[in-house]
Amino acid sequence: MIGRLLLNHPDAARRVGVFFVLAAIAAGLYGLGIKASWLGKLVPWSVEWLAANPDVGRAVSAVLIALILVANWNALRYLSRKQQIVAVWIELFVLLMLFFYSFDLSFAFIAKKIGFLVSKGVVTTLYISAISIAIATLIAFVGAIAKLSRNGVVYGLATFYTSLFRGLPLLMQIYIIYLGLPQIGYVIGAVPAGIMALSLCYGAYMTEIFRAGIESISRGQTEGATALGLSANQTMFLVILPQAMRVIVPPTGNQFIAMLKDSSLVSVVGVWEIMYLARTQGQTEFRHIEMLITASMIYWLLSMGLEFLQSRIEDRFGGAHSSAEVIRDLRQSELHSTATASFGEQLQIVRESTPFGDVVKGESARYFSGLARSEGRIEQVLDEHVRWPASRQLRPIAGRYVSMVAEFATWFARQWFARCQPHDSVHALHSQTHRRGFPGMKLGMVFRSLEVGVFGGRP
Repeated sequence: MIGRLLLNHPDAARRVGVFFVLAAIAAGLYGLGIKASWLGKLVPWSVEWLAANPDVGRAVSAVLIALILVANWNALRYLSRKQQIVAVWIELFVLLMLFFYSFDLSFAFIAKKIGFLVSKGVVTTLYISAISIAIATLIAFVGAIAKLSRNGVVYGLATFYTSLFRGLPLLMQIYIIYLGLPQIGYVIGAVPAGIMALSLCYGAYMTEIFRAGIESISRGQTEGATALGLSANQTMFLVILPQAMRVIVPPTGNQFIAMLKDSSLVSVVGVWEIMYLARTQGQTEFRHIEMLITASMIYWLLSMGLEFLQSRIEDRFGGAHSSAEVIRDLRQSELHSTATASFGEQLQIVRESTPFGDVVKGESARYFSGLARSEGRIEQVLDEHVRWPASRQLRPIAGRYVSMVAEFATWFARQWFARCQPHDSVHALHSQTHRRGFPGMKLGMVFRSLEVGVFGGRP
Protein backbone atom coordinates (compact mmCIF):
# COMPACT_ATOMS: atom_id res chain seq x y z
CA MET A 1 0.00 0.00 0.00
CA ILE A 2 2.82 2.42 0.92
CA GLY A 3 4.85 1.57 -2.19
CA ARG A 4 1.90 2.12 -4.51
CA LEU A 5 1.17 5.41 -2.74
CA LEU A 6 4.70 6.66 -3.31
CA LEU A 7 4.69 5.62 -6.98
CA ASN A 8 1.36 7.30 -7.70
CA HIS A 9 2.29 10.52 -5.85
CA PRO A 10 5.92 11.52 -6.49
CA ASP A 11 5.54 14.80 -4.56
CA ALA A 12 4.58 12.87 -1.46
CA ALA A 13 7.50 10.53 -2.11
CA ARG A 14 9.93 13.45 -2.11
CA ARG A 15 8.49 14.76 1.15
CA VAL A 16 8.78 11.36 2.73
CA GLY A 17 12.36 11.14 1.48
CA VAL A 18 13.23 14.46 3.11
CA PHE A 19 11.67 13.26 6.35
CA PHE A 20 13.74 10.09 6.35
CA VAL A 21 16.91 12.08 5.63
CA LEU A 22 16.25 14.35 8.60
CA ALA A 23 15.47 11.32 10.74
CA ALA A 24 18.74 9.71 9.69
CA ILE A 25 20.67 12.87 10.59
CA ALA A 26 19.02 12.98 14.01
CA ALA A 27 19.85 9.31 14.56
CA GLY A 28 23.44 9.95 13.56
CA LEU A 29 23.78 12.84 15.97
CA TYR A 30 22.35 10.69 18.71
CA GLY A 31 24.81 7.92 17.90
CA LEU A 32 27.75 10.33 18.00
CA GLY A 33 26.69 11.62 21.39
CA ILE A 34 24.10 14.31 21.02
CA LYS A 35 24.42 15.41 24.63
CA ALA A 36 27.97 16.61 24.03
CA SER A 37 27.06 18.56 20.87
CA TRP A 38 25.67 22.06 20.68
CA LEU A 39 22.26 20.59 19.86
CA GLY A 40 22.33 18.48 23.00
CA LYS A 41 23.14 21.54 25.09
CA LEU A 42 20.39 23.53 23.41
CA VAL A 43 17.62 21.04 24.19
CA PRO A 44 17.82 21.22 28.03
CA TRP A 45 18.01 24.99 27.87
CA SER A 46 14.90 25.08 25.67
CA VAL A 47 13.03 22.76 28.01
CA GLU A 48 13.96 24.85 31.03
CA TRP A 49 12.99 28.07 29.28
CA LEU A 50 9.59 26.66 28.25
CA ALA A 51 9.01 25.40 31.80
CA ALA A 52 9.74 28.89 33.13
CA ASN A 53 7.27 30.37 30.63
CA PRO A 54 4.21 28.08 30.74
CA ASP A 55 2.05 30.29 28.52
CA VAL A 56 4.65 30.21 25.76
CA GLY A 57 5.10 26.47 26.30
CA ARG A 58 1.39 25.84 25.86
CA ALA A 59 1.35 27.99 22.72
CA VAL A 60 4.32 26.12 21.25
CA SER A 61 2.69 22.79 22.08
CA ALA A 62 -0.54 23.89 20.42
CA VAL A 63 1.33 24.96 17.28
CA LEU A 64 3.22 21.65 17.13
CA ILE A 65 0.00 19.66 17.56
CA ALA A 66 -1.67 21.72 14.82
CA LEU A 67 1.27 21.10 12.46
CA ILE A 68 1.13 17.37 13.16
CA LEU A 69 -2.62 17.31 12.48
CA VAL A 70 -2.20 19.22 9.21
CA ALA A 71 0.59 16.90 8.09
CA ASN A 72 -1.50 13.87 9.00
CA TRP A 73 -4.51 15.23 7.12
CA ASN A 74 -2.46 15.86 3.99
CA ALA A 75 -1.01 12.35 4.17
CA LEU A 76 -4.46 10.75 4.53
CA ARG A 77 -5.75 12.60 1.47
CA TYR A 78 -3.69 10.35 -0.81
CA LEU A 79 -5.32 7.16 0.50
CA SER A 80 -8.54 5.54 -0.64
CA ARG A 81 -11.64 5.82 1.52
CA LYS A 82 -11.23 2.33 2.99
CA GLN A 83 -7.56 2.95 3.72
CA GLN A 84 -8.43 6.28 5.34
CA ILE A 85 -10.89 4.57 7.69
CA VAL A 86 -8.34 1.94 8.70
CA ALA A 87 -5.61 4.55 9.17
CA VAL A 88 -7.83 6.79 11.33
CA TRP A 89 -8.85 3.83 13.51
CA ILE A 90 -5.23 2.81 13.99
CA GLU A 91 -4.11 6.34 14.84
CA LEU A 92 -6.91 6.95 17.33
CA PHE A 93 -6.40 3.55 18.95
CA VAL A 94 -2.69 4.24 19.37
CA LEU A 95 -3.47 7.62 20.92
CA LEU A 96 -5.95 5.98 23.30
CA MET A 97 -3.38 3.38 24.35
CA LEU A 98 -0.78 6.11 24.89
CA PHE A 99 -3.30 7.98 27.03
CA PHE A 100 -3.83 4.89 29.19
CA TYR A 101 -0.10 4.16 29.26
CA SER A 102 0.52 7.59 30.78
CA PHE A 103 -1.36 6.42 33.90
CA ASP A 104 1.62 4.31 35.03
CA LEU A 105 -0.40 1.11 34.98
CA SER A 106 0.69 -2.19 36.48
CA PHE A 107 0.37 -4.60 33.58
CA ALA A 108 1.42 -7.51 35.78
CA PHE A 109 -1.60 -6.88 38.01
CA ILE A 110 -3.88 -6.68 34.96
CA ALA A 111 -2.52 -9.97 33.63
CA LYS A 112 -3.10 -11.63 37.00
CA LYS A 113 -6.73 -10.50 37.32
CA ILE A 114 -8.02 -10.48 33.76
CA GLY A 115 -8.63 -14.24 33.64
CA PHE A 116 -11.10 -14.15 36.53
CA LEU A 117 -12.64 -10.95 35.18
CA VAL A 118 -13.39 -12.63 31.85
CA SER A 119 -14.38 -16.10 33.09
CA LYS A 120 -16.80 -14.79 35.71
CA GLY A 121 -17.68 -11.20 34.89
CA VAL A 122 -18.06 -11.46 31.11
CA VAL A 123 -20.11 -14.66 31.33
CA THR A 124 -22.49 -13.12 33.88
CA THR A 125 -22.81 -9.90 31.87
CA LEU A 126 -23.60 -11.77 28.66
CA TYR A 127 -26.09 -14.00 30.47
CA ILE A 128 -27.98 -11.03 31.93
CA SER A 129 -27.85 -9.06 28.68
CA ALA A 130 -28.98 -11.94 26.44
CA ILE A 131 -32.02 -12.81 28.55
CA SER A 132 -32.92 -9.13 28.99
CA ILE A 133 -32.68 -8.54 25.24
CA ALA A 134 -34.99 -11.47 24.47
CA ILE A 135 -37.60 -10.45 27.05
CA ALA A 136 -37.42 -6.76 26.12
CA THR A 137 -37.94 -7.60 22.43
CA LEU A 138 -41.04 -9.64 23.24
CA ILE A 139 -42.38 -6.88 25.50
CA ALA A 140 -41.70 -4.28 22.81
CA PHE A 141 -43.59 -6.22 20.15
CA VAL A 142 -46.61 -6.79 22.39
CA GLY A 143 -46.51 -3.17 23.54
CA ALA A 144 -46.34 -1.88 19.97
CA ILE A 145 -49.36 -3.96 18.94
CA ALA A 146 -51.20 -2.69 22.02
CA LYS A 147 -50.41 0.94 21.19
CA LEU A 148 -51.76 0.39 17.68
CA SER A 149 -54.94 -1.19 19.03
CA ARG A 150 -58.29 0.58 18.82
CA ASN A 151 -59.29 -0.89 22.17
CA GLY A 152 -59.12 1.87 24.75
CA VAL A 153 -58.24 -0.44 27.65
CA VAL A 154 -55.36 -2.08 25.79
CA TYR A 155 -54.08 1.27 24.54
CA GLY A 156 -54.28 2.76 28.03
CA LEU A 157 -52.29 -0.12 29.55
CA ALA A 158 -49.58 0.24 26.90
CA THR A 159 -49.24 4.00 27.24
CA PHE A 160 -49.14 3.83 31.05
CA TYR A 161 -46.41 1.18 30.92
CA THR A 162 -44.21 3.11 28.49
CA SER A 163 -44.70 6.38 30.36
CA LEU A 164 -43.83 4.85 33.75
CA PHE A 165 -40.73 2.87 32.81
CA ARG A 166 -39.33 5.55 30.53
CA GLY A 167 -39.86 8.15 33.22
CA LEU A 168 -38.00 6.34 36.04
CA PRO A 169 -34.21 6.02 36.13
CA LEU A 170 -33.00 2.48 35.55
CA LEU A 171 -31.03 2.45 38.81
CA MET A 172 -34.18 3.35 40.73
CA GLN A 173 -36.10 0.57 38.99
CA ILE A 174 -33.43 -1.93 40.06
CA TYR A 175 -33.68 -0.79 43.68
CA ILE A 176 -37.50 -0.83 43.66
CA ILE A 177 -37.67 -4.35 42.22
CA TYR A 178 -34.88 -5.80 44.39
CA LEU A 179 -35.84 -4.07 47.65
CA GLY A 180 -39.53 -3.38 47.10
CA LEU A 181 -40.88 -6.78 46.10
CA PRO A 182 -39.77 -8.43 49.39
CA GLN A 183 -41.96 -5.88 51.19
CA ILE A 184 -45.03 -7.57 49.72
CA GLY A 185 -43.76 -11.11 50.19
CA TYR A 186 -41.94 -11.74 46.90
CA VAL A 187 -38.23 -12.30 47.60
CA ILE A 188 -36.25 -12.15 44.38
CA GLY A 189 -32.56 -12.71 43.73
CA ALA A 190 -30.14 -10.09 42.48
CA VAL A 191 -29.75 -11.55 38.99
CA PRO A 192 -33.52 -11.96 38.33
CA ALA A 193 -34.10 -8.46 39.69
CA GLY A 194 -31.52 -7.04 37.30
CA ILE A 195 -32.97 -8.94 34.35
CA MET A 196 -36.49 -7.79 35.21
CA ALA A 197 -35.45 -4.15 35.54
CA LEU A 198 -33.47 -4.14 32.27
CA SER A 199 -36.26 -5.91 30.38
CA LEU A 200 -39.03 -3.61 31.60
CA CYS A 201 -37.01 -0.43 31.12
CA TYR A 202 -35.72 -1.15 27.62
CA GLY A 203 -38.95 -2.85 26.61
CA ALA A 204 -40.66 0.52 27.09
CA TYR A 205 -38.15 2.31 24.86
CA MET A 206 -38.24 -0.40 22.21
CA THR A 207 -42.04 -0.37 22.20
CA GLU A 208 -41.94 3.05 20.58
CA ILE A 209 -39.33 1.84 18.08
CA PHE A 210 -41.47 -1.12 17.05
CA ARG A 211 -44.59 1.04 16.85
CA ALA A 212 -42.85 3.59 14.64
CA GLY A 213 -41.47 0.84 12.40
CA ILE A 214 -44.87 -0.78 11.92
CA GLU A 215 -46.54 2.57 11.22
CA SER A 216 -43.87 3.40 8.63
CA ILE A 217 -45.36 0.75 6.33
CA SER A 218 -48.11 2.22 4.18
CA ARG A 219 -51.70 1.23 4.80
CA GLY A 220 -51.89 -0.10 1.27
CA GLN A 221 -49.81 -3.08 2.34
CA THR A 222 -52.41 -4.10 4.89
CA GLU A 223 -55.27 -3.49 2.48
CA GLY A 224 -53.59 -5.56 -0.22
CA ALA A 225 -52.96 -8.42 2.20
CA THR A 226 -56.57 -8.26 3.36
CA ALA A 227 -57.72 -8.40 -0.26
CA LEU A 228 -55.64 -11.54 -0.67
CA GLY A 229 -57.57 -13.16 2.14
CA LEU A 230 -54.73 -13.13 4.67
CA SER A 231 -55.57 -13.10 8.34
CA ALA A 232 -54.39 -10.37 10.69
CA ASN A 233 -51.55 -12.55 12.00
CA GLN A 234 -50.44 -13.52 8.49
CA THR A 235 -50.52 -9.88 7.43
CA MET A 236 -48.37 -8.84 10.38
CA PHE A 237 -45.76 -11.61 10.19
CA LEU A 238 -45.59 -12.14 6.41
CA VAL A 239 -46.16 -8.66 5.03
CA ILE A 240 -45.72 -5.86 7.57
CA LEU A 241 -42.94 -6.99 9.91
CA PRO A 242 -40.47 -8.13 7.20
CA GLN A 243 -40.63 -4.66 5.66
CA ALA A 244 -40.67 -2.83 8.99
CA MET A 245 -37.50 -4.60 10.15
CA ARG A 246 -35.30 -2.33 8.07
CA VAL A 247 -36.69 0.58 10.10
CA ILE A 248 -36.69 -1.26 13.43
CA VAL A 249 -33.24 -2.89 13.40
CA PRO A 250 -30.89 0.17 13.58
CA PRO A 251 -32.41 1.87 16.66
CA THR A 252 -33.09 -1.50 18.29
CA GLY A 253 -29.44 -2.44 17.86
CA ASN A 254 -28.47 0.77 19.62
CA GLN A 255 -30.79 -0.15 22.49
CA PHE A 256 -29.15 -3.58 22.76
CA ILE A 257 -25.71 -1.97 23.04
CA ALA A 258 -26.99 0.46 25.66
CA MET A 259 -28.56 -2.44 27.56
CA LEU A 260 -25.24 -4.30 27.54
CA LYS A 261 -23.49 -1.31 29.10
CA ASP A 262 -26.31 -0.56 31.54
CA SER A 263 -26.05 -4.11 32.85
CA SER A 264 -23.21 -2.67 34.93
CA LEU A 265 -25.87 -1.00 37.09
CA VAL A 266 -26.94 -4.36 38.52
CA SER A 267 -23.61 -4.39 40.34
CA VAL A 268 -25.26 -2.19 42.99
CA VAL A 269 -27.22 -5.24 44.20
CA GLY A 270 -24.16 -7.48 44.32
CA VAL A 271 -24.26 -9.23 40.95
CA TRP A 272 -20.80 -10.46 39.96
CA GLU A 273 -20.68 -8.89 36.54
CA ILE A 274 -17.80 -6.98 34.94
CA MET A 275 -18.20 -3.70 36.82
CA TYR A 276 -18.64 -5.34 40.22
CA LEU A 277 -15.54 -7.50 39.81
CA ALA A 278 -13.50 -4.57 38.48
CA ARG A 279 -14.25 -2.60 41.63
CA THR A 280 -13.71 -5.44 44.09
CA GLN A 281 -10.57 -6.84 42.46
CA GLY A 282 -8.99 -3.41 42.29
CA GLN A 283 -9.46 -2.88 46.02
CA THR A 284 -7.11 -5.72 46.99
CA GLU A 285 -3.98 -3.79 45.98
CA PHE A 286 -5.47 -0.33 45.45
CA ARG A 287 -5.19 -0.78 41.67
CA HIS A 288 -8.58 0.67 40.80
CA ILE A 289 -7.60 2.40 37.57
CA GLU A 290 -6.09 -0.80 36.10
CA MET A 291 -9.29 -2.76 36.63
CA LEU A 292 -11.55 0.06 35.44
CA ILE A 293 -9.59 0.49 32.21
CA THR A 294 -9.61 -3.28 31.65
CA ALA A 295 -13.37 -3.41 32.23
CA SER A 296 -13.91 -0.51 29.83
CA MET A 297 -11.94 -2.31 27.10
CA ILE A 298 -14.00 -5.47 27.65
CA TYR A 299 -17.25 -3.50 27.35
CA TRP A 300 -15.94 -1.93 24.16
CA LEU A 301 -15.11 -5.31 22.63
CA LEU A 302 -18.54 -6.68 23.51
CA SER A 303 -20.19 -3.58 22.04
CA MET A 304 -18.24 -4.00 18.81
CA GLY A 305 -19.52 -7.56 18.62
CA LEU A 306 -23.09 -6.30 18.87
CA GLU A 307 -22.34 -3.62 16.27
CA PHE A 308 -21.13 -6.30 13.86
CA LEU A 309 -24.23 -8.40 14.53
CA GLN A 310 -26.43 -5.35 13.95
CA SER A 311 -24.75 -4.63 10.61
CA ARG A 312 -25.29 -8.22 9.50
CA ILE A 313 -28.98 -8.07 10.43
CA GLU A 314 -29.35 -4.76 8.58
CA ASP A 315 -27.80 -6.34 5.49
CA ARG A 316 -30.18 -9.25 5.86
CA PHE A 317 -33.32 -7.14 5.99
CA GLY A 318 -32.34 -4.04 4.09
CA GLY A 319 -29.23 -4.76 2.04
CA ALA A 320 -29.22 -4.21 -1.68
CA HIS A 321 -28.53 -7.07 -4.06
CA SER A 322 -26.95 -6.93 -7.46
CA SER A 323 -29.11 -7.12 -10.59
CA ALA A 324 -27.85 -10.62 -11.36
CA GLU A 325 -28.78 -11.80 -7.88
CA VAL A 326 -32.20 -10.19 -8.20
CA ILE A 327 -32.98 -11.89 -11.51
CA ARG A 328 -31.62 -15.25 -10.34
CA ASP A 329 -33.60 -15.14 -7.11
CA LEU A 330 -36.76 -14.12 -8.90
CA ARG A 331 -36.47 -16.84 -11.51
CA GLN A 332 -36.06 -19.45 -8.79
CA SER A 333 -39.44 -18.51 -7.30
CA GLU A 334 -42.91 -19.15 -8.59
CA LEU A 335 -46.27 -17.69 -7.71
CA HIS A 336 -49.20 -20.03 -8.29
CA SER A 337 -52.63 -18.57 -8.86
CA THR A 338 -55.56 -20.23 -7.17
CA ALA A 339 -59.14 -19.20 -6.70
CA THR A 340 -60.27 -17.51 -3.56
CA ALA A 341 -63.57 -17.81 -1.81
CA SER A 342 -64.60 -14.29 -2.76
CA PHE A 343 -64.73 -15.16 -6.47
CA GLY A 344 -66.28 -18.60 -6.27
CA GLU A 345 -65.32 -21.37 -8.64
CA GLN A 346 -64.89 -19.30 -11.78
CA LEU A 347 -61.10 -19.17 -11.45
CA GLN A 348 -60.49 -22.79 -10.47
CA ILE A 349 -59.35 -23.58 -14.01
CA VAL A 350 -56.41 -21.17 -13.72
CA ARG A 351 -53.34 -23.04 -12.44
CA GLU A 352 -50.58 -21.25 -14.29
CA SER A 353 -47.35 -20.19 -12.61
CA THR A 354 -45.86 -16.76 -13.17
CA PRO A 355 -42.10 -16.44 -12.55
CA PHE A 356 -40.87 -13.43 -10.66
CA GLY A 357 -38.84 -10.89 -12.57
CA ASP A 358 -41.33 -10.12 -15.35
CA VAL A 359 -41.61 -6.48 -16.31
CA VAL A 360 -44.91 -4.73 -16.81
CA LYS A 361 -44.56 -1.63 -18.95
CA GLY A 362 -46.64 1.44 -19.28
CA GLU A 363 -49.47 2.74 -17.15
CA SER A 364 -50.23 -0.70 -15.75
CA ALA A 365 -47.12 -0.36 -13.60
CA ARG A 366 -49.11 1.89 -11.27
CA TYR A 367 -51.60 -0.90 -10.63
CA PHE A 368 -49.06 -3.70 -10.70
CA SER A 369 -47.08 -2.02 -7.91
CA GLY A 370 -49.98 -2.66 -5.57
CA LEU A 371 -49.75 -6.37 -6.36
CA ALA A 372 -46.01 -6.34 -5.74
CA ARG A 373 -46.46 -4.62 -2.40
CA SER A 374 -49.21 -7.02 -1.40
CA GLU A 375 -46.69 -9.84 -1.67
CA GLY A 376 -44.66 -8.22 1.09
CA ARG A 377 -42.10 -6.93 -1.38
CA ILE A 378 -40.72 -3.50 -2.18
CA GLU A 379 -40.90 -2.72 -5.90
CA GLN A 380 -38.56 -0.47 -7.82
CA VAL A 381 -40.30 1.98 -10.15
CA LEU A 382 -38.00 3.15 -12.92
CA ASP A 383 -39.40 4.85 -16.04
CA GLU A 384 -42.83 3.31 -15.57
CA HIS A 385 -41.32 -0.17 -15.18
CA VAL A 386 -42.01 -2.28 -12.16
CA ARG A 387 -39.77 -5.18 -11.14
CA TRP A 388 -40.37 -7.64 -8.37
CA PRO A 389 -37.08 -7.52 -6.47
CA ALA A 390 -35.58 -10.47 -4.67
CA SER A 391 -36.42 -10.70 -1.01
CA ARG A 392 -34.40 -13.52 0.46
CA GLN A 393 -35.52 -12.68 3.93
CA LEU A 394 -39.22 -12.59 3.04
CA ARG A 395 -41.29 -15.72 2.57
CA PRO A 396 -43.12 -15.50 -0.78
CA ILE A 397 -46.85 -15.87 -0.37
CA ALA A 398 -47.70 -18.74 -2.71
CA GLY A 399 -51.00 -18.41 -4.50
CA ARG A 400 -54.21 -16.53 -3.86
CA TYR A 401 -53.05 -13.31 -5.47
CA VAL A 402 -55.93 -12.93 -7.93
CA SER A 403 -58.28 -11.56 -5.31
CA MET A 404 -57.41 -7.93 -6.01
CA VAL A 405 -59.64 -4.90 -6.01
CA ALA A 406 -62.29 -4.76 -8.72
CA GLU A 407 -60.80 -1.63 -10.26
CA PHE A 408 -57.49 -3.31 -10.95
CA ALA A 409 -59.14 -6.50 -12.18
CA THR A 410 -61.49 -4.72 -14.57
CA TRP A 411 -58.85 -2.34 -15.92
CA PHE A 412 -56.28 -5.05 -16.51
CA ALA A 413 -58.76 -7.37 -18.23
CA ARG A 414 -60.04 -4.60 -20.50
CA GLN A 415 -56.52 -3.50 -21.48
CA TRP A 416 -55.41 -7.00 -22.29
CA PHE A 417 -58.61 -7.89 -24.11
CA ALA A 418 -58.15 -4.83 -26.32
CA ARG A 419 -54.74 -6.17 -27.41
CA CYS A 420 -56.10 -9.58 -28.48
CA GLN A 421 -58.62 -10.93 -30.89
CA PRO A 422 -62.05 -11.25 -29.23
CA HIS A 423 -62.24 -14.57 -27.48
CA ASP A 424 -64.90 -15.64 -25.03
CA SER A 425 -62.99 -18.71 -24.03
CA VAL A 426 -60.53 -18.41 -21.21
CA HIS A 427 -58.47 -21.23 -22.69
CA ALA A 428 -58.26 -19.44 -26.03
CA LEU A 429 -57.13 -16.29 -24.27
CA HIS A 430 -54.53 -18.38 -22.43
CA SER A 431 -53.09 -19.71 -25.69
CA GLN A 432 -53.10 -16.20 -27.14
CA THR A 433 -51.06 -15.06 -24.14
CA HIS A 434 -48.35 -17.65 -24.72
CA ARG A 435 -48.34 -17.04 -28.47
CA ARG A 436 -47.70 -13.35 -27.89
CA GLY A 437 -44.64 -14.21 -25.82
CA PHE A 438 -45.38 -11.79 -23.01
CA PRO A 439 -45.45 -13.94 -19.83
CA GLY A 440 -46.01 -10.94 -17.61
CA MET A 441 -49.42 -10.55 -19.23
CA LYS A 442 -50.60 -13.98 -18.09
CA LEU A 443 -52.43 -12.06 -15.44
CA GLY A 444 -54.60 -10.69 -18.22
CA MET A 445 -55.98 -14.18 -18.74
CA VAL A 446 -56.67 -14.41 -15.02
CA PHE A 447 -58.57 -11.16 -14.86
CA ARG A 448 -60.37 -11.84 -18.13
CA SER A 449 -61.72 -15.01 -16.58
CA LEU A 450 -62.55 -12.93 -13.52
CA GLU A 451 -64.50 -10.48 -15.63
CA VAL A 452 -66.33 -13.20 -17.52
CA GLY A 453 -67.21 -15.14 -14.39
CA VAL A 454 -67.97 -12.33 -11.99
CA PHE A 455 -68.86 -9.18 -13.88
CA GLY A 456 -70.49 -11.08 -16.73
CA GLY A 457 -69.78 -11.11 -20.43
CA ARG A 458 -67.33 -9.18 -22.57
CA PRO A 459 -66.21 -5.61 -21.85
